[in-house]
Amino acid sequence: MESYNKQYFLERWEDSVKRSPDSRMLIDSDGQRQYTRKEVDEMSGRVYRYLKEHQVGTNDFVMIYMPRTVDIFVAALGVLKAGAYFTIMEDHYPRERVEMIMHAANCKMELNAAAFAEATTLETEADYVKSDLHTPAFAVFTSGSTGNPKGIIHEYGNIGHIMDSVVYPDCEGIKEFALIAPTNFVATILLFMVALKDETVDVHLLQYDIVK
Repeated sequence: MESYNKQYFLERWEDSVKRSPDSRMLIDSDGQRQYTRKEVDEMSGRVYRYLKEHQVGTNDFVMIYMPRTVDIFVAALGVLKAGAYFTIMEDHYPRERVEMIMHAANCKMELNAAAFAEATTLETEADYVKSDLHTPAFAVFTSGSTGNPKGIIHEYGNIGHIMDSVVYPDCEGIKEFALIAPTNFVATILLFMVALKDETVDVHLLQYDIVK
């Protein structure tokens, strides 16, 4: 078995951008958004600057509450560059549930479509916070169908393991993945993090009307 890569996950991300800056990475099903690795890096750097200007950093919780587009993943990478941690709620989720989670997690910021749009007007931030491996990176919450939503926190140290958890030894060239699950599902976040280190992975985010 291949040994665990101990390089910090954002260093691996930077390496992938350097190798293939112009390779596609994130694609919306309607074709309106198609981001290369370089574009994702620059845009997430703008989100990081926005967060830093609002004093958001290590151990701060950010609620990403945005429409179902690949901008959600750009926002998530920006939060990770800031050393904070996030959860994702697509903006069709009931506001009551979103506010319940924000209150329970002592949310520092809601990163919604308006805030994201403002962030993208800023200069990009080239560096990032190198977080301790045991600080929170993201949280996944249960549906709350049997009570209040319960959150499971994943640490920064898990991200490297996640990156290496998916292998495809018999596949060559570009690998196209179509995401049909909600963006707050563990499997969705897992695939996005695999794409951070592998420039041969394209992530297509499908809208629910296509899935149905």
